[in-house]
Amino acid sequence: EHGLLGLLFILIILWLFMGSRLSFLIALAVPFSIAGALIMFNILGISINVTSMFGLLMVTGVVVDFGIVVAESIYVRHTQNESQEEAAVNGAVYVFMPLLVALLCNILAFMPILFLGGMMGKFMVDIPKAVILTLSISFLQSFIILPVYLRKFKIQTTSDSKSFFSFTSKTRSAFNNFLHCIIDKNYSIIIKKIIF
Repeated sequence: EHGLLGLLFILIILWLFMGSRLSFLIALAVPFSIAGALIMFNILGISINVTSMFGLLMVTGVVVDFGIVVAESIYVRHTQNESQEEAAVNGAVYVFMPLLVALLCNILAFMPILFLGGMMGKFMVDIPKAVILTLSISFLQSFIILPVYLRKFKIQTTSDSKSFFSFTSKTRSAFNNFLHCIIDKNYSIIIKKIIF
């Protein structure tokens, strides 16, 4: 029940800021990753207990991160007049290495728990296994399944001005202009002074 409630909250937040189609496709990473992790539990002989379920719940909100970055990269390229197939390929390739590094950093952060000794090690060993498997499956889903869906589904690049949620696109546009202003006028000047 709490897991479904968390998924609902994730879906609502994604819907507000990324649109209905993108939010639905990205939110699929949650059940897909958890189901994939449970299948791997069965294959690897990992028991489903309190600690392994805690590991799954720990990364419930994180598994959508890969999908958000990939979908946003594809969305931006599609708004730059690339075809859906080109945007899906180029957008995924563009963010592959940064997200791979992020995945490896998360894995390395939990790896030491696998080597804990004593009763504490036996009790906590399933947490990193659950986290590593779930994040890895989410990463694969974001680069194998999500781009295929985004290549087939029409990505909405303009918002209806009469839509109740049109304010989110206006907010994103205003924030984008603000960032460009900061980077072009202030941040670049500071960097030039530091370097030169």
